[in-house]
Amino acid sequence: PVEFLNMKRHYEVAFGEDVLKGLVFERRTLRPQCERELKGKLLLLRTGFLETAGRAEELQRLLAASITAFLSVFNALLHMQGKEAPRGRREIVKAVAELYGIEPEPFLQCIDLREGKKDVPLAALKGTFRSYTAQIEKLIADVDRLPA
Repeated sequence: PVEFLNMKRHYEVAFGEDVLKGLVFERRTLRPQCERELKGKLLLLRTGFLETAGRAEELQRLLAASITAFLSVFNALLHMQGKEAPRGRREIVKAVAELYGIEPEPFLQCIDLREGKKDVPLAALKGTFRSYTAQIEKLIADVDRLPA
């Protein structure tokens, strides 16, 4: 359902019938998938960190690439709470941060990296990684507590 929700949010009918128009996404189907997605993406992020072997350029690429997957889940988390997801990446992060009580800064730093911020020192990247994963863990705990 998360993928279809994101498709429905970003599509235009070019020709023919609008096959996504009538789709409805319920909390009972979104919540378990959001939980799985967040946990799976956190595991991949940690594995990717180990694979960087302390190389700043690779860690920067990992953080930049990972944010897109989380934004997809963030749209579903907003939808589950009856909120319309904003259009911009930063606005989506801020909306989720406000709704779920997490810190937006590490996600915003990853967006900066995604948008081309370069030459960030390794120590700063490691700090971003630590706060990023801590906020993801907090979000996972919040999602786990949501009723199905």
